[in-house]
Amino acid sequence: MDVIKRVYQYAEPNLTIIGWLGAIGYPLYYVLWQYLFPQPYESLLLRAVGSALFLILALRDRLPKQWQPKLPYFYFIAVLYGLPFFFGFMLFMNQWSTVWAMSFMASLFLHILLVHEPRVMMAQSLSGVIGAYLVVSVFDSDQTHLLIEWAYIPIFVFTYVFGNLFNFRNRVTHDTKVSIARSFGAGIAHEMRNPFSALKSSIDVLKTMVPEESTGSHGTKSYQMQSSDVSLVNEILRNASEVIRSGNETIDLLLTSIDQNRISAKSFKKYDATTVVQRSLDSFAYKRPQDRHAVRCHAGHDFEFFGSDTLLKFTLYNLLKNAFYYQNNEHFHIDIELKEQDDMNVITVRDNGIGIESHLLEEVFKDFYTFGKPHGYGLGLPFCRKVMRSIGGDIYCTSVFGEWTQFTLTFPKYSSPITNQMKTELLASKSILYIGKPGLATRVLDQQAFYLQYHFEVVTLQAFLDNRKTDSEHDLILVDLENVGVDWQPLELLRSRLNFSQSKVAYLYDSNHYYPIDIQAEKDIYPLEFRVLQLDTEQILDSLLFDSQDIIEAQTMTILNEISEEAIAEVSGESSNKRVLIVDDNHSLRAVTVLLLRKLGFDVIEADDGQHAIEMLDGNDVDLVLMDIEMPIMDGLEATKAIRLSNKRYSKIPIVGYTGDNSPQAIRNVHAAGMDDHIFKPAEKQTLLHTIEKWA
Repeated sequence: MDVIKRVYQYAEPNLTIIGWLGAIGYPLYYVLWQYLFPQPYESLLLRAVGSALFLILALRDRLPKQWQPKLPYFYFIAVLYGLPFFFGFMLFMNQWSTVWAMSFMASLFLHILLVHEPRVMMAQSLSGVIGAYLVVSVFDSDQTHLLIEWAYIPIFVFTYVFGNLFNFRNRVTHDTKVSIARSFGAGIAHEMRNPFSALKSSIDVLKTMVPEESTGSHGTKSYQMQSSDVSLVNEILRNASEVIRSGNETIDLLLTSIDQNRISAKSFKKYDATTVVQRSLDSFAYKRPQDRHAVRCHAGHDFEFFGSDTLLKFTLYNLLKNAFYYQNNEHFHIDIELKEQDDMNVITVRDNGIGIESHLLEEVFKDFYTFGKPHGYGLGLPFCRKVMRSIGGDIYCTSVFGEWTQFTLTFPKYSSPITNQMKTELLASKSILYIGKPGLATRVLDQQAFYLQYHFEVVTLQAFLDNRKTDSEHDLILVDLENVGVDWQPLELLRSRLNFSQSKVAYLYDSNHYYPIDIQAEKDIYPLEFRVLQLDTEQILDSLLFDSQDIIEAQTMTILNEISEEAIAEVSGESSNKRVLIVDDNHSLRAVTVLLLRKLGFDVIEADDGQHAIEMLDGNDVDLVLMDIEMPIMDGLEATKAIRLSNKRYSKIPIVGYTGDNSPQAIRNVHAAGMDDHIFKPAEKQTLLHTIEKWA
């Protein structure tokens, strides 16, 4: 019955016009064949029934609501009567005349268009024609009407078979787009949870920082905000911008996936493979908590690759999903290993599931191939192969049936000719804007633009501020601080514009000069000395244009010597406030939560996994732990059990679970591990504060 509903849904957008054509066409052709071009036999009664059936389809939206669920079955009956039965009956009664033989062939084409499922069409055609033959044999005494012109049969069969083959291709295209969207829909939804949670937390922080309204001396409203609050607002906005970027990239992936003939390399950058793999394992939607423990990662050889972290993440999602689906024993496990093999870097995903027969190892990468999945579309692994080949690598499968399966993902080395060729091609689409006056730096960059084919433009600071065009059209913006001078106002306007830019931004400076700006405070801006740019221009541009944000941030931290000891000294000092330990591997979400609690007077320290949390507890007196559940190295449940079983002073510390999984089983797991309470992401500010105050 589901197939009948699918047939109806497929035809429904065109059903109104089909209904009116049938309602008008049946009586109209009665006049045509009865009076203008008389045929041996006509039946006004049969045409009236067909017209009535199709009129109901045309007016289906006006039917009572309780009748609406029956429309797919009514459509099945209307098409059965109106096409194979009616045209078959008229063909027999007119003794296979040329007019009705051609009419019957036309009805076949129309039948193929209206019923896209060959099985349903076959059932309707056979039952309709056989029914018509039986009606003629029972109600008509002229036995000549039962004679069959066998010469027409091969023509009808040809029309039926090849018409269905051509229609099948159109249906495959339609189903491909729908199935790809469904395949990645769950992953997209999961991936969007953290960005939305982080944005909501950012809004909560900003609400606490909005100053009270006051009236100035001239009756105008004025607001007071401390400089430290301004810094916090800028940091919150930067975090919000990053999570929006992540969400947009996820949406772009969905669009790219639907158009499976195009995997754009425009957003490709350099990524650390171990980091991407670990984040993939942490964010994968495990059905059961024990599934996370079944996955083991062995980063024996870390490497960098040129591609998309999001595409690699969803490739790993697909391999994990398939592995868990085909597991066949209680000791099931998945081993992921990073290693070097010949002249390629490799990630292997190996499981001890049911395995794949040798003759099917290449079949699994063909579109629509599926095995044992009632709702599978057979598009996941073909998409994975497209992803890997788009970055210059590949994916292949080895297996011993009944024992194990291994998928091997190969990556060209970052310095390989393949990667260099991809970057060279992408450079031609890049745009660099230099804000400053022409000089030695611009001459060097302009010379590189000639050889590397990127677009290069120089504007003064004032011209940039006067131009209201969007800044996102540039991939990289270089700001020459030598030309800013000591006037603070234009620089403030510049920083405001750059805060909302999607471009990468670098400040060019001379370490021997003074600038009216704290370069070290600009965390999302790459500080770059003139001498470094001039000595190694090509390498610096490669880094700024193609390094991922994580790598850029790490390099920036190195350049500015912003070592973590300062933060540790700050949080480990004596404080009379309540101290809260935030444990979460999602940096953006953790950052805004920390900002919110510090703004409200709490002393906050941080950890990015369960093992790190225990180390922080060993070295600090803490009043409360706010613990995420799914984290790398040691998750929140394991960490809680370890804390409760320890003989340390913190074994009784209150622990609140902070999770995005609100299923009953997840809640039971939280309390079974020894947590005192739980809250769900994204939490309302008052809920978060009430819970912390309750236990701290």
